[in-house]
Amino acid sequence: MTTRKLTLFALLLVAVLAMAGCAAPAAPAPSAEGQPEQAPQEAAAPAAAEPVTLKWFLRWDQNRLDNVAAPVIEAFQAAHPNVTIELENIGKSSDYYTKLQTTIAGGTPPDVFYPATHIAYALASKGAILPVQDFIERDGIDTSQYEKAILDLYTLDGKVYCLPIDSAALVVFYNKKMFDEAGIPYPQEGWTWDDFLAIAQQLTKDTDGDGQIDQFGVDQFRNYWPMVVWSNTGHGLFDDIRHPTKFLGNDPEVIASIQWVADLMTKYNVMPTDEQRADISDLFAAQKAAMQVVGHWRVPRYLGSEGLEFDFAPLPIGKFGEPVNRA
Repeated sequence: MTTRKLTLFALLLVAVLAMAGCAAPAAPAPSAEGQPEQAPQEAAAPAAAEPVTLKWFLRWDQNRLDNVAAPVIEAFQAAHPNVTIELENIGKSSDYYTKLQTTIAGGTPPDVFYPATHIAYALASKGAILPVQDFIERDGIDTSQYEKAILDLYTLDGKVYCLPIDSAALVVFYNKKMFDEAGIPYPQEGWTWDDFLAIAQQLTKDTDGDGQIDQFGVDQFRNYWPMVVWSNTGHGLFDDIRHPTKFLGNDPEVIASIQWVADLMTKYNVMPTDEQRADISDLFAAQKAAMQVVGHWRVPRYLGSEGLEFDFAPLPIGKFGEPVNRA
């Protein structure tokens, strides 16, 4: 069964470290006949490598900055003492990509950054980034350590432009206590979006009888509507994400899938609107929503939420009939 890959966040390597070579010591000159051989002069010390500063531009949460980026920088600088890594992080995607485009247009781009597939394709097609294929071959990087389907997502016209650093697959987190109290079995692999909606409806409650919803079936995940589209149609909005020739967004099933996500808020009332969420950034963490569709980066938050007992399940299956996820 083939798992469709919608998008992948990867580490883009676009810089080459120029290291100064080390000269070998010269052989001692032969002595003149009858004269004592002179001691060879001490070999000159190897030339110091030229200082290099690399800008690493990320959009991670603090947990990954502390536990992934910081150790990587420390280890790399220890191995290459002439290299200084300058890290800049912008957590919000829209702000991140705005600044990335601005720096590229201004001729001051970062050396290493973190693009989604469609961003990488756009930049590569404009010649704004370099392929890393030659560097992979030069340095003997074993690409078999990467899942082929994931590495292929960053291959354009036969050349690799990015090396993956992590993945962003989604799951459905669920509140075990809410499920138990409602007598609802935990979600299992193979459940459908119809099952998802039915469960969300059972878990949406007005607990104090004031006419306002106090517990939602699922917190907002409307930004992930492409995943629902793909699970129902087997495709995204274009026929080919690398070299699109046809727009598929007017497909009736695409429109119906997007409408279904909106209906979770406006028709079924199982997912909160912005007004209903008020100033709560994560209703699942606040234990005001029974489910949440999101990725691994929320686990530290949920582990730190007092009294929250949770687990997670695979994404539901749509009309396409096969599991679909982001990578």
